[in-house]
Amino acid sequence: MENKLKDARQYYKNIEIPEELNIMIDKTLNTDRKSNKGKRTLIAASITGALVLSTFTIGLNSSQVFAKTMSEVPVIGSIAKVLTFKDFEIHSDVVEGEVTIPEVDGLDSVSFEEKVNTEIQKKMDLVLEEAELRAQEYKEAYLETGGTEEDFRPVEIFIDYEVKHSSEELLSFVIVKGENLGSAYNETFYYNLDLKSNNTLTLVDFFGENYIDYINQEVIKQIEERTAKGEAFFEGDMGFQTIAENQNFYINEDGQVTVVFAKYEIAPGAMGQQEFIIE
Repeated sequence: MENKLKDARQYYKNIEIPEELNIMIDKTLNTDRKSNKGKRTLIAASITGALVLSTFTIGLNSSQVFAKTMSEVPVIGSIAKVLTFKDFEIHSDVVEGEVTIPEVDGLDSVSFEEKVNTEIQKKMDLVLEEAELRAQEYKEAYLETGGTEEDFRPVEIFIDYEVKHSSEELLSFVIVKGENLGSAYNETFYYNLDLKSNNTLTLVDFFGENYIDYINQEVIKQIEERTAKGEAFFEGDMGFQTIAENQNFYINEDGQVTVVFAKYEIAPGAMGQQEFIIE
């Protein structure tokens, strides 16, 4: 599975879409959104039916479509763990993808465990529906701007997860979704769980009510240090101003809080995603 995902990532990274085609497609999509809302609604409804009913309902009962596994990844103590709940491929006229969705298991609180797993499933369902709809719109725009059915290549997507920290007290993992239509559609979802209190952890739990001011100072300090070493960050109004109230973060393997900024958020795209360990 890991090798397949690496191959998929490399494949979609290597796909080059001509800038002229992107411009034409964007214009077409914008025009469609303004003048043809009924068509968009119809597409959304058909995509939802095709993806959710076919992929998730039929797929769950077909070993040819799904390779459902319950393979264990890092164990938390001897009880709680993260499992691969769904592991499947998507093949349609507009999308090719590999999807691995996790679930937590063995938490002290069954209700909290169900809450987390339900949230993950609903969020991933929505992510896939939106990706499929986007791919359908892209194909229509591609054909309307001179492309052919024979030359159209389905959009590549993948979903996978990574455990960042596991102990008897804390569990931190991320779910990553990639899409070759553009980095704007790449997303990371963060889950930080307190296994003792059976609650989702927030930055307030680590740094108190003044967490925003404290973390801002740490981020500014580290940006200055990195800039002195030659790293590039946006400046002025485009530069770092403050973390968000619901700032993305995970707990690293050493138990340290690591706040995360998406690609292009505070630095040029070439610098990639920016992370800051907050002591």
